[in-house]
Amino acid sequence: MVRRVTTNLAEQDNVVIVGLGAGQLLRGLRQVLRVQVVAPEELRLERLMEWGFEQAAGPLTHDQARDLLRHRERESAAYIRYLFQIDWLDPQHWDLVLNTGRFSVTEGVQVVSGIVESGLLQATPTDRQQLADLVDRGLRLQAPPLSRV
Repeated sequence: MVRRVTTNLAEQDNVVIVGLGAGQLLRGLRQVLRVQVVAPEELRLERLMEWGFEQAAGPLTHDQARDLLRHRERESAAYIRYLFQIDWLDPQHWDLVLNTGRFSVTEGVQVVSGIVESGLLQATPTDRQQLADLVDRGLRLQAPPLSRV
């Protein structure tokens, strides 16, 4: 399902897909810019405590934010490791790693939009065919059988 949704979105062109492992599903395509956004842990904790979390009722304490952050990181790492057999924190799997502890969100957007506007991400006919093949494969894929433990 994730593959189908991601490849169908990508085929529409000129889209931004956040999450879902989209960068890994679409790796190797010239029109895809795989960006990982990182920040120092203390800054992420401050932001989480300030902005809250959709499932939290009210502000979070430092300990609650730390526990939530660690839980979410473990989930994300396990999801990406399960689907793609990679360490999602390894920078070799990304075209660009932005540290929002160093750059503001606005500056990060400027960097990414500069790359997009530069024309570096133009798809070739081969890239378009590869994406069409991914879409076609996604339509034919069925869920793998569950293994018994």
